[in-house]
Amino acid sequence: MKKYFIGVLAALMLFAFTACEPQVATWPTTKDVSYLTIEQVKDFVKGETASKDGFNLIIHYTDNTTEAVPGAVNVEGNYKATSALAFKNGEDAVPAVELIVDFEPVTSVAISGVTSATIADDVTLDDLKNIVTAITNKKLVIEGTPVITLSYEGGTREFSLDDLADGTFDVVLSLWKDGEMADGSTDFKANETYTVTLDKYQFGTNGWNEIKPAETGLSINVVAAAEDDDPTPVEMGYRIWTYDETAKKAVETDTIWADDVLVAGKDKVLKAKDTFIEIYMIDSEGEEDSLTVGAAANNVSVWYNTGADDKTGATGMPSKLTFGTTYSVTVRYNDAKAGVKDLSFALSTEDYVTGLKVTSSGVYVAKNSSLSQNDITVQATHAVTANNVADFKGYTIVGGTAPANAVDGQTYTAYVEYVNEKGETLKSSDISITIGTKPATPDGE
Repeated sequence: MKKYFIGVLAALMLFAFTACEPQVATWPTTKDVSYLTIEQVKDFVKGETASKDGFNLIIHYTDNTTEAVPGAVNVEGNYKATSALAFKNGEDAVPAVELIVDFEPVTSVAISGVTSATIADDVTLDDLKNIVTAITNKKLVIEGTPVITLSYEGGTREFSLDDLADGTFDVVLSLWKDGEMADGSTDFKANETYTVTLDKYQFGTNGWNEIKPAETGLSINVVAAAEDDDPTPVEMGYRIWTYDETAKKAVETDTIWADDVLVAGKDKVLKAKDTFIEIYMIDSEGEEDSLTVGAAANNVSVWYNTGADDKTGATGMPSKLTFGTTYSVTVRYNDAKAGVKDLSFALSTEDYVTGLKVTSSGVYVAKNSSLSQNDITVQATHAVTANNVADFKGYTIVGGTAPANAVDGQTYTAYVEYVNEKGETLKSSDISITIGTKPATPDGE
């Protein structure tokens, strides 16, 4: 990976981190700054989203020493990184520094992890356009766990079928035989073998990146189609999907939170608080098929209510859930001859603590003592505002012990934290604490 640097002259340094526009704050040193550079420290493949962790801001001091500040940049338009730190010399602002992102071109591709790949001779090219759908519908039968690898000078990127399914990554593949590419008119015949090329790829919705059709190392064999023996519906089920900020994709969950937003499909679960309720059918071969509620082809009826009778009420799935209300949902497969039992389940939401706010001011602690819950008042805010707690006690004080050898009038800071119902660790803002006895108010209190 190439590294580029752009420098500017500066003098006495003041700076602060900011999400977009640089702000200025006092830097605890009097060292003079000579100039700045931005260094790209992470490879980005052409087409992927550049992130802040791929860059260091390098501060060059006049004494020939340097200091690297990881991630202290803003990525603009996915093509350049600019300094997220601002500098001043007196009243004069130092010009911002920027760096054009270096994206690595893909040099080769591969699909590994597959021991066998077959299609039937009654399959059409349209059946194979979406590899995930083709595998799900058994139009393409794979043995093994496919891994798609993009190689570039100095490294690789690997992707799974899950990445294709959730939209993290996508590819366009072509089939070839005897130097000819299969098209809509291709008539697949048993005992033929086709090689697979990767023609273009895409990260998320960033746009397609075309490459010269590259051999993937994967071959697909054509076999005679089996006699038609369609599986029959057996049982319905449901699951709840939510967005995982760490995995950056939809994952299963057991809990719907009070501020969650119901979306219309798993592919719509794209950010925090998005939640999708999936209904699926299990057939006689043990395979699952997700049902689109309201689609006539799925042959199901859905209704719900918030009372005791689960055979009446609003049709379809709830468009939103109100905290404190239980929604009884019933799904019926309309072909009575199939013998599929109604699916019945209940939906409700859970409240949770979203933040902590310390409302006390003028906090004093005696020497050799510690901050206690009696010294402060903490408000806990909830997703359901009616459940906010004005004087919350479930928190832990962090850093509340007075410093050793502290003197009256000395100040220090602490904060409170709480692990909420979602497993998140919430922290308050810093609490300023003064060593000594709190002065009496003018009225003597």
